Amino acid sequence: MNTIIQLLVDWGYIGLFIATYLAGSFIPFSSEAVLVGLILPVVGLDPVKCVAVASAGNILGGTTDYYIGTRCDKEWMMKYFHIKPQKIRKTIAYLHNKSAIFGFFAFVPFAGQAILLGLGYLRANAFLTILSMSIGKTLRYIVVAYITLQVVH
Repeated sequence: MNTIIQLLVDWGYIGLFIATYLAGSFIPFSSEAVLVGLILPVVGLDPVKCVAVASAGNILGGTTDYYIGTRCDKEWMMKYFHIKPQKIRKTIAYLHNKSAIFGFFAFVPFAGQAILLGLGYLRANAFLTILSMSIGKTLRYIVVAYITLQVVH
């Protein structure tokens, strides 16, 4: 894994975009490690541009998860995720009018993909889901970059 991260760091902004897209979609990946590697003084890329590129890649990856969720049907969810029909009905009823704001939590490792798949499955408002997801994911990268720069300086 370290070799892959180093390769993506070597590719600069393009590597960062690829890493964050993968991490935001269906492949567990440490996009934060690539971001940190790029803003450290050794490489020294512009932290603001890195946060923008990381956010764009991660948001696109999350949007992919949401889209995949819209293509799922109840039988698929029951078969591959072992979710019982009554649990699906209860979840839909609970999240019916408030689900899009849960997109904010899509930055949470591993759970984020499930959240977005579920929101897509529920046909949550796409604009609000992507907006709330974008805010959460961007804030995460801002915090990572800020902490990294504070530790280095």
